[in-house]
Amino acid sequence: MKRFVRTWLLLPVLALTLSACDLHDSELETHWTFDGYGCRTAGVRYVEVILEDRDGDIYQSGLVRCEAGSVVFEDLPSRRFWVEAYGYPGWRSEPTWYLSRSVLVHEGYNEVTLDLVPAY
Repeated sequence: MKRFVRTWLLLPVLALTLSACDLHDSELETHWTFDGYGCRTAGVRYVEVILEDRDGDIYQSGLVRCEAGSVVFEDLPSRRFWVEAYGYPGWRSEPTWYLSRSVLVHEGYNEVTLDLVPAY
């Protein structure tokens, strides 16, 4: 009986220890605007968002329809990321909008609006 009680008392400690080992428990939702304008006014049909962390790990959204309004990156480490975002007028075109900046991701849910500027 003592062994059974001891096992049950150790389970919460074990659960806390294992949850503390998870280094990838953050998510980042990136929204976008184009110099304050929406997709249609800016002439953007597709957006791509790329995150790079200090270890060189890259997280990429691929091309997403602009009207989607945001991209969520899950399972991120809590740290600073370098963000690059591109706005494209068509599927196989050069980007006409661009953004490059740093973003700090904290544990849990994070949200940021990326305001892209003309890429000329």
